[in-house]
Amino acid sequence: MNTLARIANPLRRAGTAAVAFPAVAAASARFMASKTVFVGNLSWSARHDDLRRLFEAYGPLESVRLMTERETGRSRGFGFVTFAEDTNADKAMQELDGKDFHGRPLRVNESTSDRRTENNSGSAFGGRPEQGGGSFGGSGLNDKSGGGGFLG
Repeated sequence: MNTLARIANPLRRAGTAAVAFPAVAAASARFMASKTVFVGNLSWSARHDDLRRLFEAYGPLESVRLMTERETGRSRGFGFVTFAEDTNADKAMQELDGKDFHGRPLRVNESTSDRRTENNSGSAFGGRPEQGGGSFGGSGLNDKSGGGGFLG
């Protein structure tokens, strides 16, 4: 739970958050109400603006991230859309999952948290924890190979 939520939740329960700390209460409400959805099976020709236009029809967006290849700038076939309100995200997931977009059926569902942040393992230099982290190796909690990279 973020700091704003830790401050605002007890105050909200006491009924004083909106009066005593309106900025904290408003920021906490925005954080608590937003929802991020995963959008997969995107065409490589998909662009950031295409994704934004598609999802804006369901409500205000906080962010749109289309994952692209570093060298070519081409779509990697997936992205994330964060809605300002979770009810809009739910409606978009229900209506867009399986819908044809640029010739491919979309996969739209609620985003899950990144595993690296959950178990605090893996290398600080990148890579997946279950694969030993990045180029310097690592010994994540799920690492079966005993490390990786040139230090493993």
